[in-house]
Amino acid sequence: MWTVPRLLAAAGALLIVIPAAAQEPGYAPPQPLPFRHDQHAASPCALCHPGAGARMGIAPAAECMRCHRVTATDRPSIRKLAEFARTGRPVPWEPVYFLPDFARFSHRRHRKTACSRCHGPVSRRAALGRDVQLTMAFCRDCHIETNAKSYCGACHPVK
Repeated sequence: MWTVPRLLAAAGALLIVIPAAAQEPGYAPPQPLPFRHDQHAASPCALCHPGAGARMGIAPAAECMRCHRVTATDRPSIRKLAEFARTGRPVPWEPVYFLPDFARFSHRRHRKTACSRCHGPVSRRAALGRDVQLTMAFCRDCHIETNAKSYCGACHPVK
């Protein structure tokens, strides 16, 4: 029988298990449009991911249509992309990587680091999924290896 304490315990367990599962390598949320990184590998990452700041940007659909006005226009996914571009609505891509609230990361500060260091061999992927589990140990090991700042406050904001 489900009592209030048992329900609360079950809900608490789900709050721990679901985010943890989303952090595992192999996590690949369904996306609103197929996007093959391997077919776009000749383009620099920054073309589709402009504005390396605290967060990495994703180019608007209109940028994609610069090529797709004439490339693969018969595909339903490109027609859907064209509709996003026509209306100016952003494509609702689902994030693949997450950071907990107690950590901060700036793509700008890491701009000299190869994207594949944290994101794996994205340029060889037909579908994007998480290749790396971004744990504190993963980041710390890289910081030690590259002589980057490794004191707690570098990644964990002091409140």
